[in-house]
Amino acid sequence: MEKNTLLTDDLLRENRELRLEVERLQKERIDLGHLSGIIADRKRNEQVFKRINEDLLSLSHSFEDNVNLLTRLCGELTGAACTLYNRLEDGLLVSVGQWNTPPDFCSISKPEGHVCFDVINKGSNQLIVINDLPQTPYAISDPNISAYKLVTYLGKAVLCDGEYVGSICALFQNHHSLTLEHEQIFTIIASALGNEESRRSAEKNLRESEELFRSAFLTSPDSININRLSDGMYFDINEGFTKLTDYTREDVIGKTSLELSIWDNPEDRNKLVKGLQVNGYVDNLEAVFRIKGGGTKTALMSARVFSIRGVPHILSVTRDMTERQQTMQALKENEQKFRSVVENAFDGIYLISGHRFVFYNQRFCEIMGYSAEEIASEWFNFAITLTDKSRDLIEQRRQARINGEEIPGIYEFEIRTKSGELKEVEVSTVKLDSDDQVTVLGIMRDVTERKVLFEELIKAKDKAEEVNILKSRLLANLSHEIRTPLNGILGFAELLREDIQDDSLKSMAEIIYTSGYRLLHTLNSILDLSVIESQFNTMKLKTVSLNKLADEVSTLFKPNIIKKGIKLSIVTKQEEILVKADEELITKILNNLINNALKFTNKGEISVTTSIESKDSMNFGCITIKDTGIGIKKEYLEIIFDEFRQVSEGQSRSYDGSGLGLHISKRFAEMMQGTITVLSTPGSGSAFTLWLPLK
Repeated sequence: MEKNTLLTDDLLRENRELRLEVERLQKERIDLGHLSGIIADRKRNEQVFKRINEDLLSLSHSFEDNVNLLTRLCGELTGAACTLYNRLEDGLLVSVGQWNTPPDFCSISKPEGHVCFDVINKGSNQLIVINDLPQTPYAISDPNISAYKLVTYLGKAVLCDGEYVGSICALFQNHHSLTLEHEQIFTIIASALGNEESRRSAEKNLRESEELFRSAFLTSPDSININRLSDGMYFDINEGFTKLTDYTREDVIGKTSLELSIWDNPEDRNKLVKGLQVNGYVDNLEAVFRIKGGGTKTALMSARVFSIRGVPHILSVTRDMTERQQTMQALKENEQKFRSVVENAFDGIYLISGHRFVFYNQRFCEIMGYSAEEIASEWFNFAITLTDKSRDLIEQRRQARINGEEIPGIYEFEIRTKSGELKEVEVSTVKLDSDDQVTVLGIMRDVTERKVLFEELIKAKDKAEEVNILKSRLLANLSHEIRTPLNGILGFAELLREDIQDDSLKSMAEIIYTSGYRLLHTLNSILDLSVIESQFNTMKLKTVSLNKLADEVSTLFKPNIIKKGIKLSIVTKQEEILVKADEELITKILNNLINNALKFTNKGEISVTTSIESKDSMNFGCITIKDTGIGIKKEYLEIIFDEFRQVSEGQSRSYDGSGLGLHISKRFAEMMQGTITVLSTPGSGSAFTLWLPLK
């Protein structure tokens, strides 16, 4: 507004100069009529500029009111049909100032094709005059020209802070000539509008700045308080202050920190006061503060001196350091624990950056055979401990890493200690993030003794396997020599029990036969197991009908089953079930399973069922032998397939047997890519199922 007043004063000064000109013309005896016209123009100018000065002095704090006042002033002084102040807002042309516009005038429109938009974009300080508007391209793009019969356009761009933001224009419904007075009026009003735009922008920026400060003040997790510099009285606090000290706004506003006794150590307050007096600010002052209700907290404070309405105040920002101190203490304790663990570790632990060891424990020195001072020296390098073989290995790993290949994180190589001793070490490394060079954390273990023991174990294992195979081969080779006399004994025992009439002798023959048969069965099981372990067994694979084989084997047991008073049922769920397997092995499996069912079942039924079942997305031919015998407890289901294991074991066991039948049966099934499963309920019976892949 002050600037507008100065402009008006300049124009009044110009009028005084014109009066001097009039006096000079009078002296030169100019035509009195012409002189009278000049005097009339000067009087009009005085009235115009007086009006401008009055309106400028009446401007308020309202941007909208001032813009409309200046727009109206332009229209009334120029005699226009209407006047507008257009500005660009969010990509649109908006008439924020209007005078004498029709009721149906639209104040918002797209800017392209409007004269004011071009005036703003041109950014000229000149007053733009366009006559015969209906004959210009603007008549096509701006419907207002024809709608309101506009003929002449006078407009000037408004400059704000170095940028053209709007345009003040006067529109006429007739031809209108440009005059010096028009130029002066538009210059003053455009300047005044520019001042309003600048003031509005400054106020907007100030509001945003205040809102930003207020938002930061209110939402900051740190404690923020404002105190008057002269006496330290609290002016304002945020929620962070309350969280730190438990003091609310009502507790502190109008009081000083001394009244609240908030400083635990007065010397800390003296440091703050001295820093503010000398420098106007204090940074990172660590102090202890008393909280409401007792107790203290350690915090870090920074403060600045600033003014509120010309009164010096202190802005303090304080961060609670209590938790941080507790964390630092915990970290320190953890570091001590970590260092203790590292120093007492069985493995060597080291940190290498570039080619220098920046950390290592005592165990690492012991493995390497060098002292801590030697490893820390500049001449020490990991490479001097490597053998040629180890260098080749590490170079291969380095090349693989360069090529982007995956390399194991744990590897073994050989080192040579300071004394010349060769050691096998196992190393695990991980690359750490580092700004300047590669840093690697490594864990080294001396595995020299372990390697020796491992090699000895391998030799012992190979020897044991060799002995086991020799044992199995021996048993397999002796099978004929053992079976032949045993079969002779069984044959004669059977003849004796049939021909002898004496009951006591007949009983003895029966015992000889039964014991011999039991011995033969046990011998066959042991020999079968020996054949499996000696890997001599060669399967004879062929297409086998499970329905036919199950019926044949079951029929062999039918007399003994009927003799025991048990029912035998054979069920076939599919017409034909074919598998590719060893028929002899299947027969042995079925003999074992049916014999077990007969042995452990005293009443009820034994059923043999063939079916096709699915498991793990595969189809299997299955034979299930189900009985109504004594059943098996759940805890024994895990061991019954182990060799020499039975549900009842020891000399007091209720049923005879070697504990090899189920183990051998399952091994035979696995040799044919199958298996045996069991379901059992104590007192209700068991169901064993042989699974073999379909042909």
